[in-house]
Amino acid sequence: MAALPSKINSDDAERRLKRIFDRSAALARFGDDEAGLRSAVDTFLEDVPEQMRSLRNALHAGDAGVFELVGESLMGASGTVGSTTLEELGARLNTLGDDANVLAEAPDLLDELQRAFDEFRTAADIEDASDSSAGEAYRGKSSKHPRISQEKF
Repeated sequence: MAALPSKINSDDAERRLKRIFDRSAALARFGDDEAGLRSAVDTFLEDVPEQMRSLRNALHAGDAGVFELVGESLMGASGTVGSTTLEELGARLNTLGDDANVLAEAPDLLDELQRAFDEFRTAADIEDASDSSAGEAYRGKSSKHPRISQEKF
């Protein structure tokens, strides 16, 4: 019975990873177009850090409206690239933009967003490196994102 907790932990980790980056669902949104998905992920990886900087600046300026705008954008983009976790965080940001307690709640939410984004970046790297068909599709094409180098393929 000692193997049961390990199996449960493994299943939990797999579910968590799928919520961070569900590559198969994202690929289906792109009609199995590997290059299209890669382009969307590259753009997402470039855009989210800028959005997070905007959120931190808005927090310091006390501008709650920015949270609603960025949250809405993050929800759509996260859904497109297959991250349920980031999509849900975008929804929370969107709601927070309407909340009078934005200054109290935003710092923790921004930290959570940063952790989830870092996990997405790692998961996208792992998925690319482990998927030989993706490697075939991207060989010889340069990725815009420095952490997703083509040498992995």
